[in-house]
Amino acid sequence: MVAIARAVDMDCKVLILDEPTSSLDEQEVTKLFGLMRDLKARGVGIIFVTHFLDQVYEVCDKITVMRDGSLVGEYAIKDLPRVQLVSKMLGKELDDLSDIKGEQPTEQKTENGEPLFETKDLCSDAGIKPFDFYIKKGEVNGFTGLLGSGRSECVRAIFGADRVIGGTVKKNGLWMLCVVESAICRRIVSVTVS
Repeated sequence: MVAIARAVDMDCKVLILDEPTSSLDEQEVTKLFGLMRDLKARGVGIIFVTHFLDQVYEVCDKITVMRDGSLVGEYAIKDLPRVQLVSKMLGKELDDLSDIKGEQPTEQKTENGEPLFETKDLCSDAGIKPFDFYIKKGEVNGFTGLLGSGRSECVRAIFGADRVIGGTVKKNGLWMLCVVESAICRRIVSVTVS
């Protein structure tokens, strides 16, 4: 929680939270989610990496699903039932999901605001395949997937913690280098719980 408080104190514009609830008790998770909602209301874009699916549905607006280092898709939380999410994470239909159709297309930019931060064909030396991603001002996006799916590696590439070997990154429509120093200068903060 101290690391998260420091990130908020930096007046960040994009906050990356990598498994922040893994070592928190229930009361601390409630406080964190309250803080996330407050930051969202102030226009901060939040990338929330977690393997706790209930938390994704509680606090996120959309979800980015990863599998085997590849982007499966981005979905509005309201349009993706939990059982369908699990099916996408596993990469196969479940017996009780015979009516699920194929992958949904990645959500397109809507008219309610330009992206605060976006990537195109971003990939790193950590083994993730090229992926596109964007987040709007005041939006919370949950990155989820099974252990080893590439969710943490994707956000490490977004922040510049891993060496980016391809793709482009923009913040507020302006190109930026994908290295930690550039991210920090542009008020992008990453909080990782080890």
